[in-house]
Amino acid sequence: MKKRFRPKVLTVLCILGAVLCLLAGAVFGKLIRPNVLLAQGYEMEGVDVSHYQGDIQWELLEEHYGARPVIYATYTVYRRYIEGEFDQYPLWIRNVYYSPNLDLGRKWDFWQYTDKALLEGGGTEPYVDCNVFSGTAEELAQYIL
Repeated sequence: MKKRFRPKVLTVLCILGAVLCLLAGAVFGKLIRPNVLLAQGYEMEGVDVSHYQGDIQWELLEEHYGARPVIYATYTVYRRYIEGEFDQYPLWIRNVYYSPNLDLGRKWDFWQYTDKALLEGGGTEPYVDCNVFSGTAEELAQYIL
């Protein structure tokens, strides 16, 4: 005897599907930001105000500042141009969709987890980037020039 698919089960599946679609829309519409919750587990947070301009001569930077340069890249740029290269340099990865721990394949030092944090009290921009450091306050101090 064949089992019939019960209408109640179908109704529950439809409701579950609708809820999942709404959640996905809220995440991609940046109404819900799961990375903000994930980043709260790190001891150090910061705000990134720098922008990349032009070509970088890594050895000259290292010689001039007496410290290794930090490579900042979006997830897409990292995968396309940087992955497997420059592994000796600290990595600052931008991934506002999910934690780089999931599939980056190497250690990251800084993670920009959102570009939509609200900055209270001023500035011309309503949103700022937020970042975390994958280490202790003492390890972060080694980056200060």
